[in-house]
Amino acid sequence: MKASEIQKTYQGLMGIKVKRVPIKMSFILSRNLKKLEEVVQDIDSKRNDLLRVYGDKDEDGQLKVGDNGEITVPAQDVPKFMADVNEMLNADIE
Repeated sequence: MKASEIQKTYQGLMGIKVKRVPIKMSFILSRNLKKLEEVVQDIDSKRNDLLRVYGDKDEDGQLKVGDNGEITVPAQDVPKFMADVNEMLNADIE
């Protein structure tokens, strides 16, 4: 399963989790979410690493963080950043 598919599956299962389901289904959901959560956290961590590499920096080399906590990538670095993100999301994970 590709990393991007794991993210989508995790998000879908989170949507089901908030609904009232039978206890057996709730148990199965919890087990699957726990297994997927570790991968999703790794994906988020690596994406943040890429933002630290490609993100816009100030004169002191610190990342510029917007008012809403967003980090922008300079236009000239967007293709490299997106290529790295896509490579990560297309990785096969067992």
